[in-house]
Amino acid sequence: MAQLLPFCGWRFDLSQVGALHEVTAPPTYDIDQDLQRVLYRRHPCNVVRLVRSRGEPGDTSSADRVIRADDFLTLWKKEGVLLREHDDCFYVCETISPPDLSAVAKGIHDTESASRITIIACLATPHNSLSTIRRVGTACAKDVATELELLRCCKAALTPVSGLLSVNNAGQRQSLSAQLRGAVAGLTPIEMLDDLGIRHRIWPLARPSISSELYTRLSHAEVILTGPSAQFSAALLFRDEYESSTKTSFPNDAAGLHLMALVPEDDPGIRFSYPVWVLSMIATSTTSTELLGTLQQAGFECQQVGSENFAANDAVELAALNACQPCLALGTLDEAWLIVSHKGNAKLTSEPLLIARRRLADEITQLLRIPKTDVRISTIADPSKARQERTTSLGALILISPSSAADDLLELADDEFAQVLSNQTEMMAPIPTGLVFSILD
Repeated sequence: MAQLLPFCGWRFDLSQVGALHEVTAPPTYDIDQDLQRVLYRRHPCNVVRLVRSRGEPGDTSSADRVIRADDFLTLWKKEGVLLREHDDCFYVCETISPPDLSAVAKGIHDTESASRITIIACLATPHNSLSTIRRVGTACAKDVATELELLRCCKAALTPVSGLLSVNNAGQRQSLSAQLRGAVAGLTPIEMLDDLGIRHRIWPLARPSISSELYTRLSHAEVILTGPSAQFSAALLFRDEYESSTKTSFPNDAAGLHLMALVPEDDPGIRFSYPVWVLSMIATSTTSTELLGTLQQAGFECQQVGSENFAANDAVELAALNACQPCLALGTLDEAWLIVSHKGNAKLTSEPLLIARRRLADEITQLLRIPKTDVRISTIADPSKARQERTTSLGALILISPSSAADDLLELADDEFAQVLSNQTEMMAPIPTGLVFSILD
């Protein structure tokens, strides 16, 4: 199991920097050059100077940017811009997203704001990380190298790694999510409102009794990283470098830990923003009539949806409605769309829908005798744009619209299909960078 610990975090002194919103930033993967310029202008102590330092005239390599980030970090500590917590803390963060404004604009007025709870803690980077940390997606080697360079120079975990906490609630009076909410009830939070209208509230929990209860409960938790994490990969490499150079085990103190922002899997505020997954196939039967006959002869049940511009959206929505018998939306070169499922109750399954839909897609590709090399996996945010994924050489498309349940994500951590996940898999407004740091003293 993962070892999650409280830590003495470093936070911005608001009496020096003003509003927290001025000095925080979105997650690093969202910071492009345009946003970087905005954040640099926003405040002279914005965290972007640490996590995404810009190049300056006279720079000869990326090392110059990293050294400049370390200079800022050292200066801010010296001048009191950053202050260290007096005691070890678990940090609880509540993220409150506003109602879905796009839905309101369409006349749907029953949308509500959503609240999600996160615990920020330090994780002892384990040697057996494959057995204690489940990962969805693979980090880019270039990003890992960048984060490792930053970690070597600054000796600090500046960006928390996002993930889920899988906790066994058996024998507990309340869920972990409810326990965290109860622990901060009545306490005054530090608050900020970001550019998207999302409110973030953070509480340091330093009371020994609360920390002890959480430590005991978290010692039985499993961590599931919900996207490619360059920071986590860099932390493992940094630990290995330390042990190789010192010939000693990585110490169980601040130098051996990495910053995590983890959401209990049972939290009611979890939302996923997965795109639709597309399997583009080269098929021998390219028209809807030929494909329909092949599928029906093999015992599949098929429902014709249509060939209008909105047919792809309709097909995905119809396929997602059947909770006990997974269906797929399948489109062909002549722009027609079908709903495909197994006949009757022959293939009812207790699997998460996302996994069951993938199994069904595999059966169809096997039926059509399509080699794996002829199946291309990609993602789209809007099913109506599915036709843009097709070329004249691609005979059919299968659209798989994922379920939003946390259980599906946990299953995906062990499925090869998870490798197509991108940073769009973040859980409903990830926390900003700059709320708290773990500096490896």
